[in-house]
Amino acid sequence: MTDNFNKALPYLKSLSVLELLRVHRWTLHKLYDLKVVRTLNAPQADWAERLVAKAYRGKRAESSAKGYDIIASDQSLLQVKSTVIGKRKRRWSNSSSFRSEKFNKLVVVIFDAEDLSVRRAAEFSRDEIQHNLRYQEYVNGSRLVIRDSLMDAGVDVTARLQQAAKAIDRETDVALCER
Repeated sequence: MTDNFNKALPYLKSLSVLELLRVHRWTLHKLYDLKVVRTLNAPQADWAERLVAKAYRGKRAESSAKGYDIIASDQSLLQVKSTVIGKRKRRWSNSSSFRSEKFNKLVVVIFDAEDLSVRRAAEFSRDEIQHNLRYQEYVNGSRLVIRDSLMDAGVDVTARLQQAAKAIDRETDVALCER
């Protein structure tokens, strides 16, 4: 660690979750510009799951659970897929693989590449997305192409997830103040 990092650490420790995500995105963009990393994708999957769990008053499934990520308060099983789409990136993205269809609902989250804010989110029943899944042998599973036409067909839950982000940020602010 450098002196600069040690000087910045007390400040970084005081930041809220949303502020830390913004710092992370800035850092990732800088590393990308320097060609240190090849993509801008991490850590959106975990953040998407946390947002959906909060928005649906649910809890995250065990990491070993197959086919779903969240158990919602109504006991429905939610699968979460997310992507980061920036200004320079194409307007579509392949999801990670579906290897099981145990879920009742799918929530797709599109994050802004600059600060990992929720740009768009939509909910689908498993039946609604079946015809959009494409089997790919090399991943031994199906993938979903996340694009505007898909998002238009789902139930818009963008505001719900944006509110969840603000609630998590407020909770974190309180927790930081209580330390």
